[in-house]
Amino acid sequence: MVALSIAEQDDFENIPVFVIVDAFNGAREVYEKLFFEFKDLQSPIYFSLRKSALTFLKQQNFDNLFIDSDIGLKNYLTLALLEIYNPKILINIYEEGLGTYRSDLYSGIKKILLESIGAGVFFGASRFVKNVYVFSADEYCVNFPKNAFKVKKIEINLFDFVVSNHLSLKRLFEFEGINSNSLSGSICSLYLSDWTIDKNFLMHFQGLHGDLFVKLHPHVRINLKMDDIQVVDARVPAELLLIDLMEKYKLVRVFDHNSSIRRYFNCEKIFYNSVN
Repeated sequence: MVALSIAEQDDFENIPVFVIVDAFNGAREVYEKLFFEFKDLQSPIYFSLRKSALTFLKQQNFDNLFIDSDIGLKNYLTLALLEIYNPKILINIYEEGLGTYRSDLYSGIKKILLESIGAGVFFGASRFVKNVYVFSADEYCVNFPKNAFKVKKIEINLFDFVVSNHLSLKRLFEFEGINSNSLSGSICSLYLSDWTIDKNFLMHFQGLHGDLFVKLHPHVRINLKMDDIQVVDARVPAELLLIDLMEKYKLVRVFDHNSSIRRYFNCEKIFYNSVN
């Protein structure tokens, strides 16, 4: 959705190519839907393996490349290779969750070694990255003043983008909304899992009063069924689900592992609770 925001904001000479890799639940289905949704903003292509996607990128002569991470040695080697094959390419990075503004991703000798070769030790730090697209440009500049010259602000925040495009996003992620027949009050509770499911917390969650919903992390590929709980398809973005819940309830209690949704959806109707 961040990539779509940038595509909507910037004026590109050619329609951007969206490279979809099978790295999240429902990736293939999202790729197929992109031929019909937001088709004026992008042209999709799908790869089952990251390796195949990189081979494709090396063979193209793109002017710009937008990626969601430049952190660490693996990404450094990938970007170095892409620049060897296309020396004129302009590499951009766009916001990806809470890690975007963190300065403590590396420390000690590892940080020193990575910095010495120009690898990313924080978001946008790689010597190959020319522009950093973020929602909170001022915060990024405060945290990384030496990198401020790279900053490009994403003008429309994620909340407004989801609200403005929620019908298209629902079709894109095949989300018909929650089952309205199950509504039993004005308050509901939602558990957003991490990359792993906290089974002990789920037992506690199951005993809460009111309507209960569970949405697993997009990288979790299991089918979860629980009595008296609506389990929402993992491929549905949490942001899109929250819009639907806020339309139907006066208060939404979210139980999560301090996920990035807190940063983008800070609303009076939402009350966050940390799962430790």
